[in-house]
Amino acid sequence: MRNLRELVFYLVSAYDRYGPFSNNQWNQGQPGIYGSIEGVHDTVHGVAGGGGHMSVVPYAAFDPLFWLHHWWVYVSLRIAESGNANMGI
Repeated sequence: MRNLRELVFYLVSAYDRYGPFSNNQWNQGQPGIYGSIEGVHDTVHGVAGGGGHMSVVPYAAFDPLFWLHHWWVYVSLRIAESGNANMGI
């Protein structure tokens, strides 16, 4: 994959269960074929944070980008669920 957009596309279209889609611990700590939405989430926090608020847990919520980013995670989950009836949580 070339970028996070492609990775998210593969995540929402390839997984048919919520557990492996949502986090790596579901699979004994090993990422699935495409990783998980948690991995993408963490990457965005690190990259967007760049040592700033988004990369420091006690301060992340003070950055407006934090709220946009978490809305995006929520929307990604809803997209995955809408395309796969078995993914319901």
